[in-house]
Amino acid sequence: MEEIGHRTVRFALEGLGKDAEPYLDWLLAQCRDRKRAVDDVIESKAWAFLVEKLNTPLQMAEHLDRAFADASRISKKTVTHAIVKDTLSVGFDDLEARLARCGYITPKVLADQFPLSQAEARRFLKHQLDAKRTAELTDLLRQGGLPI
Repeated sequence: MEEIGHRTVRFALEGLGKDAEPYLDWLLAQCRDRKRAVDDVIESKAWAFLVEKLNTPLQMAEHLDRAFADASRISKKTVTHAIVKDTLSVGFDDLEARLARCGYITPKVLADQFPLSQAEARRFLKHQLDAKRTAELTDLLRQGGLPI
């Protein structure tokens, strides 16, 4: 495994970053009737919320689709901020969810990859460790390339 590690290159996928707004504009242009203005389809507050919370094209397409489906289901012509907010899961920005999107789904996987026990990994994910150990683990995970 060490040989393989020397022949690999790590790179971070940061998401859309500053291109999130133009991408969402383009995505909306692809899926809306040209006769309707963007503000008639989605509120500006809902649009801004999507840009702020979502990082990847797949996330944006998925949540925009969910928002339009939910709006249709409740007979709304315009996607509101409340509808968009309801499409995101409750723990969308939680540490455990962010790590799961990187492939670190369980405390066991974290314990196998980093020097900590499964119990300590569970406490870390639930924000129940002391501040010093949390800072140590956060630095360790960042050094490992995880976006924390």
